[in-house]
Amino acid sequence: MAVGTDLLFAAITKLAKLLAESLPYITLGSRLTHHTPDRVIRSLLSVLLTWAGTKLILI
Repeated sequence: MAVGTDLLFAAITKLAKLLAESLPYITLGSRLTHHTPDRVIRSLLSVLLTWAGTKLILI
């Protein structure tokens, strides 16, 4: 049982670290979107989603 508990603690720790590291970028992104035209945001989002989808297909 101790092994399962250790794995759960490690997973929660990694998730907390990931969230803490991503918060500044989330804040920056939300501030930039207020000043960026919708067309640019949609274009960048479509490129990002196409890239991610292609990467998933090729794996």
